[in-house]
Amino acid sequence: MQIDIRKYFTPSAIAAYLEALPELKSPIIDLVYTTRPTHPLPVLGIDELSGVVRNVPVVRRGTAAYPLTGQGKTITYLEPQPVHVSHFLSAVDLNNLKLLDNRGVDKWVQNKVDVQRRAVRATTEALACQSLTGKISYPMRTDAGLTTYDVDFGTPQSYVPAVLWDASADIVDILADLIAMQTQLQNSSGYGGKIAVLAGKNAFLTVARLALAIVADRNIAITVTESGISLPGFTLTLASGGYRNLTDNTWVPAVDDKQIVMLALDAPFRLYYCALDDLDANLLPMPFYSKPVKLPDPSGWNIIGMSKPIPVPVVEAICTAEVTA
Repeated sequence: MQIDIRKYFTPSAIAAYLEALPELKSPIIDLVYTTRPTHPLPVLGIDELSGVVRNVPVVRRGTAAYPLTGQGKTITYLEPQPVHVSHFLSAVDLNNLKLLDNRGVDKWVQNKVDVQRRAVRATTEALACQSLTGKISYPMRTDAGLTTYDVDFGTPQSYVPAVLWDASADIVDILADLIAMQTQLQNSSGYGGKIAVLAGKNAFLTVARLALAIVADRNIAITVTESGISLPGFTLTLASGGYRNLTDNTWVPAVDDKQIVMLALDAPFRLYYCALDDLDANLLPMPFYSKPVKLPDPSGWNIIGMSKPIPVPVVEAICTAEVTA
């Protein structure tokens, strides 16, 4: 049986594989970047795409419209960098695939697509985690070797609690800090109607210890479950996301152990998938694309998976506080 590997990598075939594969779970992407549009251009105008939209004055009939951006303001453009991964399918492997029927080959290709999309998603999650700091600084491969892919979205809000959340603090202190952080977000961004609070490990354990002591001592509306700590008006969630540092192979948590990060989820956080720099993909934007490229020596096919994701945070809608020593 002669195998034409290209017929397994048509856009419709790739779409069918992705539809059949289980949904990938990524804590930060799933919580913060639920809006994931495609973008037809190779650049993004950051000031337009991540700008905060506040309420504006009404305008007297017959007068000029109120401008949403400052007149003469220069738009900063960002050039997103792609994620490219590859598998080499040698002529020997292709010969071995001849032992399989069409269904077997189809399953083999689906497994390769699955591995590639998982690598792309893990990389996208790493970029999303870093974006919550207002900056992306991630390893980037070039022809000359490794360098750094740097993006600066600005500085998120910060808050300093009057009392650290240790033995001297109580639930009222914690609630006061959370209310102050929410108010700060609302004042600075205009958002804050829908709040998420991500806690690092030490911060989460400290609040859990205080909450459990109160629940055991008196009847109060505080619960501690596997999904988070429910306080009056707020829910603290253990920040489970993170990524592997490619330099020293250590795990980097999405939120530092001593910190909490409050996010106004009603702000327009967006994960853009930009146009791919690939003629076979028709230079179109899509979350994931994979194609075979024939190589002469060694003889075989290079299966290339690609995506061009860029998480765009609203830094005014992020507030970070270091709450434990």
